[in-house]
Amino acid sequence: MGLINTDFNTIPTGSFMRGYLKGTFYKTGSVPVDLDPDSLYDFTEASNSWGYGAADLWSNTTDLIKFHKALFNGQLINSNWLDTMKMVVTNSGDMGSYGHGLIQFKSYNGGPIYGYGHTGTAFGYGDMLCYVPSLNVYMCSAGNYMKIGQEFLQRDIYNFLTNNPSGLDEVTSDNLVTIYPNPASNIKNINTIYKNFQISIFNVTGQLVLQKNNSLSIDLSELTNGLYVIKLQDQNLMTTITRKFVRE
Repeated sequence: MGLINTDFNTIPTGSFMRGYLKGTFYKTGSVPVDLDPDSLYDFTEASNSWGYGAADLWSNTTDLIKFHKALFNGQLINSNWLDTMKMVVTNSGDMGSYGHGLIQFKSYNGGPIYGYGHTGTAFGYGDMLCYVPSLNVYMCSAGNYMKIGQEFLQRDIYNFLTNNPSGLDEVTSDNLVTIYPNPASNIKNINTIYKNFQISIFNVTGQLVLQKNNSLSIDLSELTNGLYVIKLQDQNLMTTITRKFVRE
């Protein structure tokens, strides 16, 4: 499958992030050397052999999504086996239910299932992998700190996507602004009657990543693939139009 950033029982190489834990993760005296509770410790090269196949296999987000696509596209197992993996075995509460090797993720506590995947934690790391069949979207998030709550981040991303379920170009109700296409690759187009306006683009964490004045064509080539919010503010009337889009 060409998983160039995946290996077993080795120290990570290539494209990867380092993992950290705070000293407070351990109780005093539970390790040979007491750790400073307020300090971060680099666990990247610590052996995860305690989990063997569950934790001694390392990868990155690109390879994980490539693997997940192969699983759901029938390249690894047939559809009958995949259906078996998705069968509910144990209800795990708010976030979802366990199947055979897959977790069914819930949109809210007791709500409908929206996707299939799994969480993962090891010393210094926490991650999440999910496929949403209704949107045909694969998502993977990873953090360099154990128990970072990746499942909630994943659900936030899902809710962000489904706020615009049509996935079509968005037009304001008064047709004063059209922002297209969505998803977008390198160019985002603006069609508006406003003459003096500012365009601001924010990533999912709320960080401003791009800003232009009176531009009808926005170059997205410097942005990484992902979810963004675009805001158009008319400088005279102080009217603000907000839209979400995917850069792919």
